[in-house]
Amino acid sequence: MIKWRRRRNTIALGTLVVFGLVVRASISLAQAQHAGGTAYPAHNTKPGVPTHAAGCARNASSESSVVESDKISEFSKEVPLADQQKAIALYCEGNAAYQIGQHRDAAALYEQAIGIWPHPRFYYNLGKAQLKLAKEPAVIFQTFQRAVHYGAELIGDQAYQEAQKHIEQLKREIAWVVIVCEAPDAIVVFDGRVLPATDDKGQPKTHWKRIVDPGDYVARATRPGFHEATQSVAAIQGETAHVRLVLTYDVVQRRWPRWPLWSAVALGSAVIGASAVVHWQADRRFDNYDRAYGEACPQGCLPGNPKRQALDANERRAQRWRRIAEIGYSVGGTLLITGLTLLLLNHERVVTRSVDNGEVVPHVRPGELGLHANFRF
Repeated sequence: MIKWRRRRNTIALGTLVVFGLVVRASISLAQAQHAGGTAYPAHNTKPGVPTHAAGCARNASSESSVVESDKISEFSKEVPLADQQKAIALYCEGNAAYQIGQHRDAAALYEQAIGIWPHPRFYYNLGKAQLKLAKEPAVIFQTFQRAVHYGAELIGDQAYQEAQKHIEQLKREIAWVVIVCEAPDAIVVFDGRVLPATDDKGQPKTHWKRIVDPGDYVARATRPGFHEATQSVAAIQGETAHVRLVLTYDVVQRRWPRWPLWSAVALGSAVIGASAVVHWQADRRFDNYDRAYGEACPQGCLPGNPKRQALDANERRAQRWRRIAEIGYSVGGTLLITGLTLLLLNHERVVTRSVDNGEVVPHVRPGELGLHANFRF
């Protein structure tokens, strides 16, 4: 009898313990659903705004609440309500995963939510998860920058202050790289990633600023018809490095225009030809002088003889023509030799030019053709 009573007491005690565990589990599940569930009140008229009264946004902790304001409505107006609610559901699931230490899953859920609706609050919680996962400082820095981009009103004062604090701390651990490529339509790649070719207004970009972790990087620029420009850069912690990519292209050209050289050859030849005619005329005059002198003065003439004076005038005229011919030979020969020499030196050669210092290069785009001029002072 006593043995049966002991057994009955043991069974009763075990039943009470099991009942207590079931009740405790039910209470814990209800609390978890209250803190991280995906239910939303039907009266939330502002589209998709995670408010204190909506699901996980009603968490007692200020870090999981999102402030509702007119600014948020303006931020949210381009995102459909269904997408906002889907993003909020992922955000709340991420919060639940974060609370139980599943930071990798939480980060993945936050990223999915951001892909649907890039709310600053999602970026803030993603930054916290990345801190737990010890992600690269540059990645975390950019995440918190996006979180505070619209100010404290979208994420709450406490979260905004914490994000700013992380940003200031991370500034000492990261580096900046400024890439410049002024060639139009160039494809610029940095650290294996193609940089955007246009800005938010659709204008071509020539300057980029990247936030990176300290280390060595490679930047390169390419464009059809140009030589690839590649430059290595060392990003030093807390400092800004600068990279200038200069595209070059080859041009086949001569040292000088050919027409002045051929003109010199032609002019030199003409001068030599004219000088030869003058020389021939001078020789004829000398021949005439000799014949006339022999006829007029077979025995010789004294200097004062009138015939001798007329003959001397003809001789001086012949000498003058001969000097003119000699000068013509000298000038024409110089022009001819110079022109021929420069023509020999003026062979075709390949010249490399850059698009970074006053060059004018073709500028081609779909439906657009023109020239691009770039000047540096």
